[in-house]
Amino acid sequence: MKKGWWPKYLNAPMQVAFWEFDEIFPAMVGIFFMVAFKTIIPLIIGLGVTYMLVKTKANLPKNFLINMCYMLGIFSIPGSPVYVARRFRK
Repeated sequence: MKKGWWPKYLNAPMQVAFWEFDEIFPAMVGIFFMVAFKTIIPLIIGLGVTYMLVKTKANLPKNFLINMCYMLGIFSIPGSPVYVARRFRK
């Protein structure tokens, strides 16, 4: 059997240090635009969005933001019907 790293939970979100990937992503985008445009303002905005996202996620139930994005139609959840569907096939 091949030895390798296994996560503690298979459905655990990907983490960077102690942040989840979706929390650190705005800061990473800010760093990218900071380097591209040679100004610090995108980094400050990215860190601000990251801070607000971490605080928001701490006060809400688990997967609330994912379900909110599904409800708003930003993305779909595989195996789920479209949120705005009124009729379903039997």
